[in-house]
Amino acid sequence: MFAQAIYMVGIGCGVLFWGVFADRYGRRPTLLLCVMLACLSGNGCAAVNSVQLFLVFRFMIAFCGIGAYCACFVTCMEMLGDWWRVVVGIAFCMPMSLGYMTLAVLAYFVRHWRALQVAVSLPGILYMAYYWVVPESPRWLLSRGRVNEAVTIMKRARLYNKMPVLDNLLTTQGRAEPGEATPAGCRPLAADGRMLALVGCLFVCWLVNSMVFYGILLNTGDFGDNIYMNAFLGGAVEIPAYAACIYAILRLGRRRPIALAMTVAGLSCLLTLAFDPAAWQRGWPVVCLGLLGRFGITASFGAIYVYSAELFPTALRNTGLAVCSVGSRFGGILAPMLQLLRDDVHPSLPVVVYGLSAVGSGLSVLLLPETAGRPLPETVADVFGDTRRSETHDTTAEQQPLDGPGIGHPERAPA
Repeated sequence: MFAQAIYMVGIGCGVLFWGVFADRYGRRPTLLLCVMLACLSGNGCAAVNSVQLFLVFRFMIAFCGIGAYCACFVTCMEMLGDWWRVVVGIAFCMPMSLGYMTLAVLAYFVRHWRALQVAVSLPGILYMAYYWVVPESPRWLLSRGRVNEAVTIMKRARLYNKMPVLDNLLTTQGRAEPGEATPAGCRPLAADGRMLALVGCLFVCWLVNSMVFYGILLNTGDFGDNIYMNAFLGGAVEIPAYAACIYAILRLGRRRPIALAMTVAGLSCLLTLAFDPAAWQRGWPVVCLGLLGRFGITASFGAIYVYSAELFPTALRNTGLAVCSVGSRFGGILAPMLQLLRDDVHPSLPVVVYGLSAVGSGLSVLLLPETAGRPLPETVADVFGDTRRSETHDTTAEQQPLDGPGIGHPERAPA
């Protein structure tokens, strides 16, 4: 439990540090540095004999791993248009489910924890190839006034997607001088009252998502006798959840699918109260409800990632996601604490907290702005439609190279 708490603290510290770092110095250097440090820390964790050093390396794995994930995710979001942001943004989460399933299989055959740690850490060396594969985010370069570098990357992309991109379209969007760029850091998020309320709502939503997700995860042993099979099935149910999430978001927008998915997860938790906790380990109805709750909260997690990335302006996108992810880590820390209270207070306490908080948080998302069909905001004012972008993004040239048909517009979507 303590090692898990240290891991969550590492993620919380990592998203804050690397979020600001990525907004100031770029997505690409953040990704490469985090990947290298996470790989070294993972292998170091398997080699140490000291408990203190083990906890330090666990902290560093989380600290650097989340930095790499967020930088890679934000880069994908910033390079794609509205349709592809949904598909790629949610599909981006599917490898985590595959990794969870793979870990269950590896843990079944590799029982020694040191060998298992090496088996999951050593392949990280392959990520060093990102140095030659992943470019800097053109949108971030434009937000920092580095127009020429963005134009070079976009011209290179044009060679692959075979779509015409006029040079003046890019230069129009990115004509801001470096000194005029939106400052990075957490302060701009609190400068506007509406933005602060938005961040607070997302923070709580991420916290509840994580708390319910890990709460169901920690109850895996209660759903049956074979923890390896239960873990494998838990990962397997996430893949159709992500697929359903993509379909729902494309059809219904962003807010309603999140609210629906969190409500399904919350009600699934509450419905388990109808069964005797002493009989949970052998109750297939509870197993099914647990998988349904896992399905709902997984779909919500995938959607909230995309939705949050679309709400924050470019210069603050990594920082905004970092603040939200801190809430997620608090949820990850609260989940095992609630499990401990189950024996001291009441066996049903964690389930009641998971269920009520999921339903309430899901409905609160309906109060936030809808982002479907809108370009990514460049300023805080754009988030709430206060500028001419909300009226002219379909006709002005400045947004087309990054959100138009050339890069992931619905008109380019496969039939």
